[in-house]
Amino acid sequence: MKTLAIATLLLSGCFVVPKTSTTTKNAGTEEGALTYGAVNSITLKTSLDGAIVEVAATAERQCEKPIYQVIETKKEKHASYRPNKDARTGLFALVLAPVTIPVSALVTGLAVLADGDGETTSNHKLLRTEKVACTSPADNVTLAITMPSGQTVNDITDPEGIARVRIPDTEPYTGVVSISGPQRSAAQLRYTRAMPAVTRVRETVMTCSTVHHVRGSLKMQLDIDEDGKPTNISLDAGDGLFAACVNEGLANARFSEEHRSAKLVLPFTLPG
Repeated sequence: MKTLAIATLLLSGCFVVPKTSTTTKNAGTEEGALTYGAVNSITLKTSLDGAIVEVAATAERQCEKPIYQVIETKKEKHASYRPNKDARTGLFALVLAPVTIPVSALVTGLAVLADGDGETTSNHKLLRTEKVACTSPADNVTLAITMPSGQTVNDITDPEGIARVRIPDTEPYTGVVSISGPQRSAAQLRYTRAMPAVTRVRETVMTCSTVHHVRGSLKMQLDIDEDGKPTNISLDAGDGLFAACVNEGLANARFSEEHRSAKLVLPFTLPG
């Protein structure tokens, strides 16, 4: 249909010439990237993974956010028809002089009419800059991490604001780790680590002997099943209350592979 329309116009003595139109419209607003300001404060969050204390430091900041006005500009080409003063391009002249038909105009007109989408560009104009509260990882921050024994370890946060410190084996299995950083930031982590089964046996015997006044030498025999659970506990000292205390303290103990399906004989020298 477009070809027929152009051909008809050409035969009627008209030229097809391209014309470009430009339109603009408001496409709304768009937020730009944050610009980080000075650090107002630092917050610390702690977690425990096995014997590893992990501290995440976050910087609280005052940031700036640009707001842009988006303007869309669209350029389109359209066909513009102009009458030709040369009568040879008319229908009558076609019969007399067909070679004078502006064939190039026909091709141009087809190309112009086929260009329906045009070209769209966007321009951003700064409207305003807003101040907003924001956060970021507090990297390269020095932290003082104090163990229950009072031992203090210093560490520096990585680019993600994370510091990791291992609780030494010499520290209690239950305790509080205290963390302090810059700008009076602080946090505490209360932890309870799993106690090795052999260590748990020793702690249980010592605690129960103190409670039930058992003194002197003691021999304990433990039968460990294939799952690591003590199935039979024999004591050669103390009374029934002492034995019940020890059995209760070891009820949930689980021994490692090296002690499973075995019989353990453990000697103790009790204080007093």
